[in-house]
Amino acid sequence: MLKSTAILPLCALVALAACSSGSSSSSSTTVESSSAPAAATTAAAEDACALVTQAEATTALGSAAQAGIAKTDHDGYTSCRYYDATKTKNVFVQFLDPKLADNMTMMGGKEVAGVGDKATWLSGSIFFQKGGKAAQVGLYLSPASMQTMDPGEVDLAKTAAGRM
Repeated sequence: MLKSTAILPLCALVALAACSSGSSSSSSTTVESSSAPAAATTAAAEDACALVTQAEATTALGSAAQAGIAKTDHDGYTSCRYYDATKTKNVFVQFLDPKLADNMTMMGGKEVAGVGDKATWLSGSIFFQKGGKAAQVGLYLSPASMQTMDPGEVDLAKTAAGRM
């Protein structure tokens, strides 16, 4: 089990990554990759953009979502972000280490029923597990969306969990 002192910085990094809006948009899914270790790539090489579609992101944002921007982190986990035209709102989806998702309740998260095998809302995202895998779904409509779980976020997380 991870110590809470190790999880706090990790959770902050996940939340910051989810809130970051420095990426550029494109007309198709953009893939940025890093040189991930072979073992991590094999274990985590899932397509986060396959968990939530552009049309589903559009519904959640309440305005047209641009094409998903895909990235792969240094551990081989993928993420996908859909922005609105102004880049003030976005949907963020990522696969992550199940140990991280497992500790969100301990970090002060709120349990969410009906999403995967176990789900927790914390700081604007739902972290969930299903079948030994874990993912995060965030819906960022305003700074206030980091404080309160949006029903659209739950719908996105249920959809994503159903595709895992």
